[in-house]
Amino acid sequence: MSETEAYVAHLARTRSAQTRARLLEGFAVWFDAALPAKRSGRALDYGAGPGDGAEYLKTRGFAPVETLEPNSEYRKILEKAGWPVCPELRGPYDLIFCKDVLEHLEKPKVIPLVRAMRETLAPGGRLVVSVPNAVGWMGNYTRWEDWTHETIFTQNSLRYVLESAGFTRIEFHGPRFGLTLNPFRLAYRFLRAILHVSYRLQYWIEDPGSPSQPPHFFSRLVAVGIA
Repeated sequence: MSETEAYVAHLARTRSAQTRARLLEGFAVWFDAALPAKRSGRALDYGAGPGDGAEYLKTRGFAPVETLEPNSEYRKILEKAGWPVCPELRGPYDLIFCKDVLEHLEKPKVIPLVRAMRETLAPGGRLVVSVPNAVGWMGNYTRWEDWTHETIFTQNSLRYVLESAGFTRIEFHGPRFGLTLNPFRLAYRFLRAILHVSYRLQYWIEDPGSPSQPPHFFSRLVAVGIA
């Protein structure tokens, strides 16, 4: 088995068994707030994998939606599904969606890639970046569970990357959970809230008043760089 085939198999083993509707619901929770008010125009799903992000962008009104994927096995899947597969960045793009990509790159490659994406954005275009959160309650496990992970981020380190790549307008967005009456989800949210309060207390005890304390303890960070 080649390395690219092994990685596809690895993700298939570790990926949660969600329905398509549940998967897109999760994308909405994390990324709807990061999209522009006018949800249209040319979009690119960078590091598209099997095309989940591309499908999400299409449901939100972007057209055309293109993909860029370095893994040859995933490129076959994208092409079979009918997604346009680009060999390189070819702007201008109104939006670039970059989910779970930067943590796989060696550090010297991260800022040049983000800079290249910024340079292909149309004026006012957005780069939406999602990476694992180092201070999330599963941050350490996430960092080491995937052999291809090279790093993990905090909000400050992600801001540093975006600023170093030339972005001066940067936003951060947390998840926006909808109202639910499901008792299991309500119980889970309540227990998670208690856990996050305990984390917040630990940070306050260790470094009271620090301006660099984490904004939240969820599993991922979502940032937007605006051209």
